[in-house]
Formats: sequence, structure tokens, C-alpha cells
Amino acid sequence: MSQKLDVFKHCTTRGKNEAVVQDLIGWSGRWSLLGGLVVCCSCFASQTPEDSQTPFVHLPCCIAISSGLYPWRELSDILSEVSPTQMRAGDEG
Repeated sequence: MSQKLDVFKHCTTRGKNEAVVQDLIGWSGRWSLLGGLVVCCSCFASQTPEDSQTPFVHLPCCIAISSGLYPWRELSDILSEVSPTQMRAGDEG
């Protein structure tokens, strides 16, 4: 039987994954996932996964216009640093 993951402990434990966690926190400060879209947290413009290879289009007044043009790629790069065994942390017994 699998043991339940202590989310608080997992999120507050420092270790070799600290850089990944910090990168993910930085990403989620600029972007949000909402219903299958990446949404800019500043201007609320959005992009589908199908458009991930084209530069993200912010609204003209957005202060985050220079904070990244490829949010899907950024997220993929961050998540690629997580090993499959780390993704299954809740399955540890």
C-alpha cells in the first residue's frame, strides 16, 4: 500500500531539487495554467499548447512583455529536470 505524500513537508524540504522548485515558482509568478491555456499573470493574454512554437503575444500595455516569449517551452524545460522517480514521490512506501 502506498504512503500518502506530506505536501507541506515535500514543499518545504530543501534538497537537490531546490533549483527546480525555484524555477517553477518563478514561472508560476509570470504564468498560470488555466483550462489547458497558459495565461500571462500581468495582462491575462493566453496561448494554447498548439501555438507553443509561436511567440506569446502579450497585450500592448503588458509590463511582462519581455518576460518570455515561449512559456510552454519554459515549463517543459523546468519539468524535464524532474526525474520520473521524483514525479512518483506519492507512491513511495
